[in-house]
Amino acid sequence: MREEGPVKGNRSEEYGALGRFLCAIVAVAALALTAGGCGSGSSSPSLPGPKPALSGAVFGGSAGSPIAGAQITLYQAGTSGYGAGSSQLVLVTSGKDGHFKFARFECQTSQQLYLIATGGTPAGQRAANAAVALSAAIGPCGAYKRSVVINEVTTAATVWALNQFTDSTGQIIGTSASNQAGLNNAAAVVAAPSLVDVATGLTPALLPPGVAPTSDALYTLADILATCVDSSGAGSSECQALFTAATPPARSAPATTLEAAVDMARNPGNSVASLYDLIPDNPPFTPLLAAPPSAWVLAIEYDPADTEYAGPYELAVDAAGNVWTANAQGGSVSVLDAATGYISGSVLGPEGAVFSAPTGIALDVDSNVWASNYSGNSISELTASSNYATGLNFAPVAAAFNGPLAIALDASGNVFAGNFNSGSVSELTASSNYATGLNFAPSGAALVASASIAADAQNNVWAANFIGNSVSELTAASNYGSGLNFAPASASLDNPISIALDSSGNVWVANKSGASVSELTAPDYTTGAVFSPAGAAINEPLALDFDSADNLWVANDAGNNLSELTAASNYTAGLSFAPFSEIHGQFSMALDASGNVWVANNALDTVSQFIGLAKPVLTPIQACLAKGHDVCVP
Repeated sequence: MREEGPVKGNRSEEYGALGRFLCAIVAVAALALTAGGCGSGSSSPSLPGPKPALSGAVFGGSAGSPIAGAQITLYQAGTSGYGAGSSQLVLVTSGKDGHFKFARFECQTSQQLYLIATGGTPAGQRAANAAVALSAAIGPCGAYKRSVVINEVTTAATVWALNQFTDSTGQIIGTSASNQAGLNNAAAVVAAPSLVDVATGLTPALLPPGVAPTSDALYTLADILATCVDSSGAGSSECQALFTAATPPARSAPATTLEAAVDMARNPGNSVASLYDLIPDNPPFTPLLAAPPSAWVLAIEYDPADTEYAGPYELAVDAAGNVWTANAQGGSVSVLDAATGYISGSVLGPEGAVFSAPTGIALDVDSNVWASNYSGNSISELTASSNYATGLNFAPVAAAFNGPLAIALDASGNVFAGNFNSGSVSELTASSNYATGLNFAPSGAALVASASIAADAQNNVWAANFIGNSVSELTAASNYGSGLNFAPASASLDNPISIALDSSGNVWVANKSGASVSELTAPDYTTGAVFSPAGAAINEPLALDFDSADNLWVANDAGNNLSELTAASNYTAGLSFAPFSEIHGQFSMALDASGNVWVANNALDTVSQFIGLAKPVLTPIQACLAKGHDVCVP
């Protein structure tokens, strides 16, 4: 098990007045702060330039267990749809020592490459094992890893990171024509290296500073697959036990180890204990999880020195997949750079931005960064055109900012802030280049202590009233001069602290004190429902968000966990993911185009990435609203 440093000290002692502000919200507002899968139906296109040779080895378990005679295929990921369109570039067979080598080959620059190993005879066995199928993502054409080990560790890392881009066999990887960045960023997490060093087939010997993956979870998954890989064949007791345990409900059983891994990644709560029990007495990879988890998940916790997290409060993701965070105690915003596999980033606080307890954060379609300053009673902008080296501050008198805790942009680029201290919503108007503003407090909306706001695809503005136990709507049709207030008994609102809309326009809130989430049903929002399935383990939820399949994701403060409520169950069933007992103080969350779920850990000054769990979403949020939708597939 990995070790962590001590939890950082008491915020009120460490940050004076700002700490007391956060503690006050805690007290009042509860904000602590087979080979058969090789044919994809696509042949190799006309590709430029031969590339340098690629070599490596395929092993079952440790490096001392080669797989001889395995078929090693180099693929280029497709761009015609998710889990579709990959191209087979070249094929070789591993030698008796498991080694292989590709001569020069052609591929399209910047397109993702990956290896699939199928069949072959594991060390100690007399015949080939048709159940063997292993994978390794090696990076983009032009910058791929030249020497690669393919084994169970690289397989688990690749399957989980590229979960949303892979077909059911695990052998065909592709993305939509409009989501190349999502695939690239997912693959970069494998190659960074953060999860695995593909040159050794093990977790990295030297991790980048401030990067802490769940190595024990990765090795646990690898050891489960190894029992079948090292066996006599698909009919062996080891393979049959794996295939039986990995079979999803009401689905056919997997036929290869790669298919089993895909089934586990896509059904993370299925037969967890039975799969854990398959780990051999002398596992090839250690350390392992000490007990079966609540569900299979790989996660990484980030605290690189160059981001200088200080009370990370709210998260947002830009079009490139970079992850931005407002530092409530740092007077700055931080960004994790997707191009580096999130192992590095930067902290930004230009003088012109005048950050003062920035809490809310949002990105526009031009990648400008907007932050609400709770203490400064203003809105700051970092301009993309200056590479964020310069910033602006907006506090027009007419906006009447008073503790702007949350921020949202509508489809037209207008900036809205929920004033926690005054029971109102302020707007900076895009048409004035944000030099003028407005303040709205219509009596019908009954705004009070708005902890979270959201704009919908019709430009209506929604607010979760933490103290008022209600949800308010300010209508765009009235130019926000009138509003409505909703508190249906059937929704059981109890300190609603975060708000989000699903693809049907239903409004959802996280009930911080109710250990539940509530839905207000469109189109009139006068009726609702409350959800708290036992399997989701919702406990002091502070944030929620939807993926593009309308699955609901919830970050829980007291539970130190991430919950999923599935749309397929109509939100009556769910799962709990808790890879880190140390993670807590989750103030906000965000989803990205790779299928990652991001959580800001305010109490630890870190950000966590739950890898490949969710259906990809278009980022930033404003880009989706501009298309006329509340949730979008990229």
